[in-house]
Formats: sequence, structure tokens, C-alpha cells
Amino acid sequence: MKPFEKLFTVLMAVYPLSDELKEYLSQHVKLLRFKKKQILLKPGEVANHIYFISKGLLRAYYTDGDGPEQTFWLMKELDMMASAFSFFTRVPGDLTIEVIEDCELIAIDYDTLEEVYRTFIEFNVVGRVLTQKYYALSDERAMILRIKKVPDRYRYMERHHPDLLVRVKQKYIASYLGATSETLSRIKKKKQKPRI
Repeated sequence: MKPFEKLFTVLMAVYPLSDELKEYLSQHVKLLRFKKKQILLKPGEVANHIYFISKGLLRAYYTDGDGPEQTFWLMKELDMMASAFSFFTRVPGDLTIEVIEDCELIAIDYDTLEEVYRTFIEFNVVGRVLTQKYYALSDERAMILRIKKVPDRYRYMERHHPDLLVRVKQKYIASYLGATSETLSRIKKKKQKPRI
């Protein structure tokens, strides 16, 4: 399936898109390819794009001064990635967005998105539903960190996001769970021990 077709499939699962809207998007969004370790957004920059992930993995993280990186988002195929605060407020943000698997992305810039909202009323429904999904994921992230014990956080990931545990480096998973790599290693070793 071609990248734009993937995007249209995801969007039309929310609400039907007119042929005119699909044509407009095809002409105004960009298909971009990035290699692992490339940085899409740095702290202090204004986020100008929302990315639809056709292929690959993206990570968003914060760094508190000299402290360790704190992974906030891990997004994969058919997900959207953005620094929502910076994108919608047009203010520089603190997030770094990094490519952690070679990616094929469809990027829509702020001005284009605003024009789509003004010109194609049906896209306002799509935008609302996708924003709700983004907030739900943000709430899930906060909920994971409210789970008191790290082993329970890891079990949550096993149940709900097992593919990420296979595809994402352990240090990023540990950071996402609010733990150290060493703690995560101990949890995984304990789970692998045969029960007598």
C-alpha cells in the first residue's frame, strides 16, 4: 500500500474524505524519508509539522538540564507524531523528536493544516477524533507512570504494547517507564528464570 493510501485509510476510518480533499492533501503534504538517529525537532525550535508514520519508529523525549533523557512518546506505523504544545501554540518547545528506525513519514505543516480546516469542513471531524486519540495516549502515558511498581509498568507494556518491547532499545523503554536500564534488566531476568 502506498504511503498516501495508508494515510487516507486511517483518515477515512474516522470520517469519509471527499475526492477534492484527498487531491488537496496529495498536493500539499510531503512524503519524507529519514534514517535512524536523525533528529526531526530540537529543543528551542517551533514544531512546524505533524508527522504521519507510514513506516518506522519515532521517539520524543525531554532532557532536564544535565539529567537523563525522559522518553515521552514512542510512535510507530499509522500513528501521528508532533510536539503538540509547540505546534498548536507556535511557541518553541522542549521536546526532541528522534528517528529510532528508518522512517517513511507524511508531513503536514501548520499553515496547510489550518487551510484544510478552513476549506474542508469534514476534516474538522477527523482532526477532532485524532486529537482525542492523542489526548488518550497522553493520559495512558501518565497512567503508566502512576503505577507504583516498575515491574507492574513493564507488565502493562507487555499486555498493551508487546511489539514496542521487541522493536525499541531497552534504554528507551526504561526511560519511558520511568526506570533505569539496570532495573529493567533485572525485571526481565527475573521473568526468564524457570519456576521450580
